[in-house]
Amino acid sequence: MGASYFVSPEGTDTNPGSESAPWRTIQLAADKAQPGDIVTVRAGVYPERIRTARSGGPGNSRITFRTEGGAEVHGWLINHSFNTLQGFHIKGFTATSVTDARVRVNAGGHNLELLDCTFRDSTHITRFDMRFNATDSTLSSATGGFLAAGFAPGQTMYVGSATNGLSINSANSGIKKITAVTDNALTVSATLVDQGPLPIYLSAYYQYGLHFHGAATNALIKGNVFRNLGYDAWYINGIGHLIVSNVIEAVNGWDAMHFGGRDHVFQSNIIRNSPLYVFQNSPDAMENDSLAPYSRVVFTNNFIYGFSGVLSSQKGSGTSVDLMVTHNVFIDAGRFNLSHPGTTFENNTFLRVARQNTPVVSVARHAITVNSTVGAEYVTIRNNVFLDCGQATGAVKPDEVGWYEVNGPTDTLIAEGNFVAGSAPSFPAKRTFMEGNASLNGGDPRFVDVTNPVGPDGIPFTEDDGLRPMPDSKLIGAGVGGRTIGAYQTPAPGPVRLATRAIGLSRLEISWPKTAEPWRLQVKDALSAAWADLAQAPEMDNDQYKVEVDATGSSLFFRLAK
Repeated sequence: MGASYFVSPEGTDTNPGSESAPWRTIQLAADKAQPGDIVTVRAGVYPERIRTARSGGPGNSRITFRTEGGAEVHGWLINHSFNTLQGFHIKGFTATSVTDARVRVNAGGHNLELLDCTFRDSTHITRFDMRFNATDSTLSSATGGFLAAGFAPGQTMYVGSATNGLSINSANSGIKKITAVTDNALTVSATLVDQGPLPIYLSAYYQYGLHFHGAATNALIKGNVFRNLGYDAWYINGIGHLIVSNVIEAVNGWDAMHFGGRDHVFQSNIIRNSPLYVFQNSPDAMENDSLAPYSRVVFTNNFIYGFSGVLSSQKGSGTSVDLMVTHNVFIDAGRFNLSHPGTTFENNTFLRVARQNTPVVSVARHAITVNSTVGAEYVTIRNNVFLDCGQATGAVKPDEVGWYEVNGPTDTLIAEGNFVAGSAPSFPAKRTFMEGNASLNGGDPRFVDVTNPVGPDGIPFTEDDGLRPMPDSKLIGAGVGGRTIGAYQTPAPGPVRLATRAIGLSRLEISWPKTAEPWRLQVKDALSAAWADLAQAPEMDNDQYKVEVDATGSSLFFRLAK
């Protein structure tokens, strides 16, 4: 076990860094910490972007920086291996390069642990009366509010359109450095062209939240929140990262992430509630980088909903391969657009995907578009739920949209075991659904509550989720390989419905769904009597268990029990 050091706003860097005599700056602690040491940073504001000074080692030899009460910093520059950052609030960083980040992991930053941190609150503003003045290089607005929004000299600012189709003079758009601020004007160190009034979006933090170099390996990114940023939350590159249980929300019209590299797992993350302030083309929830090919990347058990753009548009030439998208839930977002080989969609749930029509993302016929003419070969689409997806436009009818489409040859496509239906409450079938399994085309999927996907607790992937199938759902065990169709493999807890049917005057048929296989039928002939297992074994009939019993004599009561 290494040494313990402390940093506090009340400390001084001439202190020994002990609990009773802490340092003032985290950078001093980073310069002094050795493998196995733990640096505890007390609550407060630290206007620093800290640089790691050396590598730790595996196990108890890591160099750990943790907070008491959530210390606020500008960010971190990770140049060394086996460093842990835990519990920091990261805000206020600005740089001249869009490829920089609040936490930037460089080539030597292997085995980083980034845990329970919050990346939050970029300075941004939308004004519909913005003027550009060439004489004094100012952006001005009679509405004002620049000081209250947090704009300050020294920040790097992005200038973009706040409406679709607006043409900003090239001298006025893009990245500018702020040199002076009043409440109604920003002075920049750039040449401007007279223009305005115009609807303009300004962001003073045009950098990633988290950025990985292509040589960085084996990071654990867990339990972090990326909220209200002024640019993409993640750029994940390198090798072998595990990105688990993070939240990205309010990305303000930018992509939630870019990814490249290989052997990453994105698991149990939430991407949600991203409003559209800046009008770029089709913000993506999970977009690959065209300059950084990917291979063997897995997205599993993620929950993406309320996203203002598309789910993904695969970029670049066909050098990226092997993307697995499995057991995810996608709600109220645009489609996937595939152009790379080896993509697999298996056991996902799509609800109202490709239906939205934002000013930058048009509606689409289907939730997944496979462009096999430009490289999307060997695509597998298996055991997914497509519910109320796609949009009928023009001559296209509602029963002709809502699942997947292929632009080009279909000889390498595998599409099987998928369920498709229209909107609740009727869940109509699709006339042109190509798989041909009538039982998986339309009809009530028997979800807990399709109107409340995250359930009463508001937390995705818990027992009360509205898109979890009920025990008598026809999706259970109906997919390829006997798997349940959709993202949820465990039925919601709840009663299984017994059905009864009279057979003549003396016989009664009792039936229940095959999905209740752990249950057994019990009977009693009086309310006060004890329950007993029915001696007669049930028979299978399609997807139902059925048994006939003698219905003469006293009243009978039945139940299913485990």
